[in-house]
Order: sequence, then structure tokens, then C-alpha cells
Amino acid sequence: MMKKAAFPLPLVLLLAGVACHDASTVSGPASPAPVLGLRPAMVSPQATTSGLSPIVTENGQLSLSVDGIGTNVATGTIQVEKPDGATVRAAYLAAASTGFSSHTLADGEITLDGASVSFERVVTGAIDNTNGWANVTPLVKSKIDAAPAGRVDITVAETGTTNIDGEILAVIFDDPAETASNTVVLFFGAQQVTGDDFSIDFAEPLDTSDPDLVLDLGLGISFGCQRTGFCGPNQRSIIDVDGDRLTSIAGGEDDGSAENGALLTVGGLDDSDANPSDPNAALNGDPRQDDELYSLLPFVSSGDQSIALHTRNPSNDDNIFFASLFTTVIAAVDTEPAQPPFTQTVGPSGGTICAAACKLSIVIPAGALASNVTFTIRHTPSPVADPELVESSACDIEPADTRFLRPIEIGIQYDPSALPEGVGEESLRLFQLVDGAWVQVPGSGVNASTHVAWGVTSSVGTFAVLGT
Repeated sequence: MMKKAAFPLPLVLLLAGVACHDASTVSGPASPAPVLGLRPAMVSPQATTSGLSPIVTENGQLSLSVDGIGTNVATGTIQVEKPDGATVRAAYLAAASTGFSSHTLADGEITLDGASVSFERVVTGAIDNTNGWANVTPLVKSKIDAAPAGRVDITVAETGTTNIDGEILAVIFDDPAETASNTVVLFFGAQQVTGDDFSIDFAEPLDTSDPDLVLDLGLGISFGCQRTGFCGPNQRSIIDVDGDRLTSIAGGEDDGSAENGALLTVGGLDDSDANPSDPNAALNGDPRQDDELYSLLPFVSSGDQSIALHTRNPSNDDNIFFASLFTTVIAAVDTEPAQPPFTQTVGPSGGTICAAACKLSIVIPAGALASNVTFTIRHTPSPVADPELVESSACDIEPADTRFLRPIEIGIQYDPSALPEGVGEESLRLFQLVDGAWVQVPGSGVNASTHVAWGVTSSVGTFAVLGT
């Protein structure tokens, strides 16, 4: 018998769908850039609502085609490379509105072969723009599947084309010619221009002695302009992998043209991972100096299980909004669209925290804190493994050294379809990570009707839902 039949009201509101953030819109006065690809004077970089995070992960006998287009004419062509005998498993479109246009992407203003694109997700970029993500499988699958092997042309049209820098089309194929299992991971979001991070995790340690090992990364960047005589200076992004320099000159208009509203590049078709030959090279005025397609093999060692990437844009005006990974190993990544960290200040009078980032509620009674504390809650994508850990239930609550004068109540909503094999819902409890091991919160319980595991504690840190 559970001690409680219902969770406190704030979590009930959360379970009913109350969101703590709305990252779907951006507003502000238009301030067009006077020089191609440059940030206008007196306009500061914005905080983005979401850095790059894995939004699609597929495993199997797969191949991947990625292409982009930036254009200011009525229509243009984006291409797909179809392998012989392959069929489309899924297709996705990422788009970016023009930097410093204050334009919010809308459904229907982009079409593929005349069919309107509807965005599943729109996020705010750091350069007074927005980035959009759409599943376009129903719009392109029948045409591509019916086409012969080779290049397939898709017509792209934009309404108000100068407000849209361009589009990226990523098509994942079931490919019988691939004899082993591969992984495709697609990332989407908006990197902070002043510096941001994203990571790739693997299910098993890498074996660099494998002659068939592939780790290819492609980046999608908008509003960068690098052509001599047309563009503002120093428009580049710096990419580091595990602290080592991958490139100092990512960006440019490789897949577009040197005009605002057409500044786009993405690593994909007709690109090489052999450049830049010098990761510390300076810009030479040729946007093809770096194709934004990279092999990560020189940056990994046998036994590695993760790769950390850091991006920075010195000119504060380029938009990194897409990445693709094709690898011959299994990538163990969280495919939930990432929520930004949630922060809230609570004082001695107490309060309730409702954090969509983790589907988490914290009830802090009056008198539990001696002074104001600003709490940060974020999803933990790679928690300490346990066979009874419920997938995507782990959450960090900081500052971890906070001590409470009275106990607090924590609840995490879990996905009942993500329970490990053999774990029953009634056995679920709230656990805390202590010295690298999961420890059950004393007196914790579960409400199977609302799918919430809860417990009472006097400390914070990393919590998750596990079976007992």
C-alpha cells in the first residue's frame, strides 16, 4: 500500500501538460545586417533555447544522404543520393531563417515538390533568427523509392525567400548493400555563438583497430559568408573534439551563395572529409576550404565510449543548427529533444519547482532553507548504468551541496513503455546516486496511475527511477 494516493498539485499540473518553457517563438524589431553574414552594430548575441542535441537515432543496415540549399530565387534543387536497392526509412528537413531578420519560421512557407512543410519544432537561434525541424518522410519517400539509383532531385520553394537562409535534407535509407549494422544520429538545435558543447556516446568501447570503423560528422551552419570580396571578415566557427582542434574555419556559403538569405553550408553530398588539411588554418577567401564534413577517427582511441565537441563562433554571427553522425558502431544517445536546464530560486518561505527538463517536481516546505537558493535542474543523458534503471528518468538537481533544515519531496514522472525487461511498475522507486551507486530514497513509493516515483529526502544531487 502506498503512503500517498496522489502527488502534490504542482506535479499534477505538470502531468496535465503544463510546460515550464515555450521555445517556439522569437520576437524583436527587424535589424537587417548591412554586410553579408555580419552581426549588425549594437546587436548583441541572444541566448539560444536549445543547443545541438540528438533528435533522431536509427540503427540497422543503413546509409545516409545529406544535402543543403541556400537560395534567394523562387525555387531551387536539393539532391538525394539513393543507393541501389535502397528504400527510404525516414527523411528530415532542418531550416534556418536569415540571421538578424527576426523572422519566425512558419508552416507552409517552405515546400518540397509543391508539398508544404510543417515544423515539429522551432527553436530560437543566437543571431535573432529561428531554426525549424520537420519529418518530411511522407513528402519525399514515394518519389525516392520509385527512382533509380543515383541522384534524385527535389524542388525546394520558399515564401519570402530572403527571410530564410536555407534548408538541409537528411534521408536515412534501409540499404541491403550494407552488410553490417550502422548508426545514424541527427542533431538539431542552436549552438551558442560564444561557446557551446554537445556530445556523442557509444554503447560499447570503440575499437580503432577495426579496419571498417567509420566515424563521420557533418555540420550544418547558416549565415556564414567567407568569399573574398563579398563577405565581412573572420566569419568562421572553431570546433574542438575532446580538447583537440578539428577545424578553425567551419562555415561559409558552400551550399548557397554570397547573399543574405542564401548563406548555408552542410557536410554531405560532394564534400570531402580531407579538408581542411590544417585544423589551425586561417580563412583564405574560398568557402570550400572547409566542407563541414569530418572524420573523427584521428580524435578517438580504443576504449573510448564518448566524444565531446565544443563549438565557438568568434564573429558572434554564425548559426550552427544541424549535425549528422554516420558510424559503424552503435551510438547510445538520448533521442529525446533536449530541454534547456531549468532554474528557479526558492527562499526560506518555501516553494514548488516544476521542471519540464526532467518532468520533475520538488516541494520545499517553509523553513527548509535558511536563505535563497537558485536551483538548476537538467536531464542526465548518460547516467550510471543499472539493469533496472528506467530509460530517460535520470535528473540532476544542483547545487548538490544544498542542505535542508526540513525534508523535501521529489517526484519524477517516468515513461511506462521504457521499463526494463522484467521490471514491474509497482516495483519502481526513487533512487539517488551516492558515491557512484544508486541508493533507494528511504520511504519512496510510486503512483502507477500517474507514472510518478516519489520520495522524501534532505539532500539533492542526481535522482532516477529504478526497479527494486
